[in-house]
Amino acid sequence: IIEQGFYISLLFVPRTLMPTLFIPWSEVINPKRSRFLWFEYLNFEIGLPPIATMSLPFKIFKKHLSF
Repeated sequence: IIEQGFYISLLFVPRTLMPTLFIPWSEVINPKRSRFLWFEYLNFEIGLPPIATMSLPFKIFKKHLSF
């Protein structure tokens, strides 16, 4: 996570097949916190109009977003 956005990569896919994806903060739309059991997530859409929906652990974003 950096000031301009964040990077996503898949763990078990070689980077030559699937390079790291950068998502700028300006493309994160409708962020909402949610819980499942004892885990807390941040659900959000990417792009306007939305092209994808993601759910990632909230602890990753805790110090970068204010709710």
